[in-house]
Amino acid sequence: MIIAALLGYAIYSKEVARLYNGAANANAALPFDTSGLPAGTYYAVLRRAGGGMEQLPIMVVR
Repeated sequence: MIIAALLGYAIYSKEVARLYNGAANANAALPFDTSGLPAGTYYAVLRRAGGGMEQLPIMVVR
């Protein structure tokens, strides 16, 4: 189990979604509902309690 927060950000650093905050298995799948977002580039940022961070770009195409 890891303690983490998974956040969605627009390209200009505005938080657009708080996808998860809590304990999870390392291979957990979390949905990212983009229905309320316009087309563009977003970033999913995983922040671990120990200070680690990973970033994944996501393209939303309509």
